[in-house]
Amino acid sequence: MKVRWDELEASRAKEIELRKELQVEKSRRSEMESVLEDIQREQKSPFVVPALLEAFIQISQASTAATHHKISLASNQSCD
Repeated sequence: MKVRWDELEASRAKEIELRKELQVEKSRRSEMESVLEDIQREQKSPFVVPALLEAFIQISQASTAATHHKISLASNQSCD
């Protein structure tokens, strides 16, 4: 059975696309797990009421993003 090169290239391109999508989903999952951990930690001494939950999630996401950005900057500087 002879595999055509264009089919092989299309298959490889699809694999790359799927791997990128997987990385995005893993990143989203990690972020949501972090938010959930923050919420669970907050429930131990409940202060957050449902009306404040959205603000709490946004703060959690912002702090996570800032941490990732700081780590990314540090790793980029170490490569210089």
